[in-house]
Amino acid sequence: MEVQNSQDTVKRIQTEKCGIGLCLLSRPVFSLNCQLLFREEFSVYCGAEHPLFGRKEVEKRELRQESFVSFTCATEGMGLEPMAVLSQSLGLGERISGQSPNLEEVRRMIVAGLGIGILPLTAVHDEVASGLLWPLEIKGYPLGADVFLVTHPEGDYSRAEQHFIDLVQELRSLYPEMH
Repeated sequence: MEVQNSQDTVKRIQTEKCGIGLCLLSRPVFSLNCQLLFREEFSVYCGAEHPLFGRKEVEKRELRQESFVSFTCATEGMGLEPMAVLSQSLGLGERISGQSPNLEEVRRMIVAGLGIGILPLTAVHDEVASGLLWPLEIKGYPLGADVFLVTHPEGDYSRAEQHFIDLVQELRSLYPEMH
């Protein structure tokens, strides 16, 4: 198992016609099998020392002037990456104070006060509960991205990969409301 950005995962599946991937995508990739698994909800966060910490609601325009901690994929102009779409739609990223391809590093930089950043809600529950991070609610602007299981239509899968694909199919049939 490798952890990499969605664009690299998609390229590898397209060129090697093998492997499977769990990818955040703005939209399904035409040449691949992309099964929607669920929607990942995101929020903009700041650390405890940030001036916006504790505010119930902020305006989009207020966020544009803030230093921004980013996932590398959100700043490299990769059209497949929802993080780039989320960042650009909020006008973030003009003042990048830190970036990493690693969720833990992005989270650490935001907690440390390097700037605000977009993170998945499920990944920072403990930090929010302990007061290290604060979600900045943007009225009328929910943030989210779709998570897909990506495979090649002509793929040759290992036993483990085929078992995983079959398991996902079984879960989807048992829980159609899952996505």
